[in-house]
Amino acid sequence: MYQLTTAIIVPSHTAQPLRRFLESKSLIDSEYRLKHLESDRVAIPLLSVDQDFVNKTMTEYFSRGNHVDFEVKKVKMMPSKRSLLRTPYQVLSQGLEKLLTDHGYVLTAELERDIAKKWEWHGDLVMLPKNSFQHEIWHQFGPKLWETIANSLSCKRLARKGTIGNNDYRRPQVMMLLGLDGWVRHVDNGIKYHYDVTKCMLSAGNITEKLRISTFDCQHETIVDLYAGIGYFTLPYLVHAKATVVHACEWNPDAVHALKENLKLNNVADRCIIHFGDNKKVCPHGVADRVNLGLLPSSREGWLPACLSLKSEMGGILHIHENVTTTPSNKCEDLRLKLQNRAVEAAAELSATLQGQSNLMPIYRNLNQSPPRPGAGAATSGHPYLANDFPKYPSDELHPSDVENPDFIKVYQTWNYDKAPSVKQIHRQEQWDAWAADIAASIRHILEELHCKPWATIVKHIEHVKPYGPHVDHLVLDLECRPVERFAHHGIAY
Repeated sequence: MYQLTTAIIVPSHTAQPLRRFLESKSLIDSEYRLKHLESDRVAIPLLSVDQDFVNKTMTEYFSRGNHVDFEVKKVKMMPSKRSLLRTPYQVLSQGLEKLLTDHGYVLTAELERDIAKKWEWHGDLVMLPKNSFQHEIWHQFGPKLWETIANSLSCKRLARKGTIGNNDYRRPQVMMLLGLDGWVRHVDNGIKYHYDVTKCMLSAGNITEKLRISTFDCQHETIVDLYAGIGYFTLPYLVHAKATVVHACEWNPDAVHALKENLKLNNVADRCIIHFGDNKKVCPHGVADRVNLGLLPSSREGWLPACLSLKSEMGGILHIHENVTTTPSNKCEDLRLKLQNRAVEAAAELSATLQGQSNLMPIYRNLNQSPPRPGAGAATSGHPYLANDFPKYPSDELHPSDVENPDFIKVYQTWNYDKAPSVKQIHRQEQWDAWAADIAASIRHILEELHCKPWATIVKHIEHVKPYGPHVDHLVLDLECRPVERFAHHGIAY
């Protein structure tokens, strides 16, 4: 354990002032501890410097009125505690280097690049990234490789992540490398999640949205959670937001199995109704005060079921998740113009169209676009349900123009900043705004087709969950959807 190194030997009562002076000159070797010697003297470890440099430094020390007897020589010294601390990656690399050496190999730069630099902890299970340990040399060690990694990382089970399955279930492609059982437990914000990592996912990046949901007051509310999975959002609605009941819709049998376990673990099974099957077929109709659509990259296929699940006389709030592409600023204007042709165009003062509302909030009104006839799909092109699922009736009677009916409004909450936003932030906001306005117009048309009466869709909030990739943002749109008659007869305040 002791190692021979260069040190300066001084009387103990002068050791600390001299040590501080040498530290100011960056001459102390922090890899070693100071050592007390016989005759009340102390050895201070020095970095590798020549004797002339040490003498020059000590001459400067003496010139400040300090006088001390010293000598420089080699001393066996103990490594410092800090030098003994190693990062998990260093421990892993050293363990693998020994494995290679024992079998006659050398840890080359190529092999070192193939070692995982980061991994996921799931209790006693470590999940390695998919692009690690791919070199053919590793294959020669068989189970011994995985045992070495597990010992180095002090875990009992080992798995390697693959790509997400390109199927309807989006099941993770995870291979168990050491151990047979993939079940793990996580606790997020006081909520327990139990699931099999080889069959289900828990996205750590969504924690901010889970925390936001936890602040909602959903007492006396009925929630519909589409694409419920293992309960990522179902559980925050039940445990923290105190929803009266949550209808959780999910068609992956492995996720449903985990969801049932999680409801029991958190003691909320009595307030959740699980609808097993295709969301479009099993989603309950006319029950929801609030609908969560937590599917990425887009939840657009759930818009129709979500609209059907809202209470027809009162409406409710949709929480719509989507990965939104934000183009560089020089392309922002082109994108905005394209979206204007699909959605709402003009903004005007709210006080001119809705009594009692703040005149500081802009509204969006569709002035240049006549509503689509059933089957035309103008606002939601590419979605065949408009042609197949809506009843046939004269659209002219159901969709009077906005100029004739000023109650068709889209309210958008203004942005608040502690300091002036940058040009980049402004361009980004414009694209988020256009995206939100497009969805508001599309959802409004769906609701009016379904219920044969005017609806208002109000953009209450845009939540930025996380960056999903270069120029791609995971956003959640809080969209309030109400029959227009609710404004006139019940005085709903926003």
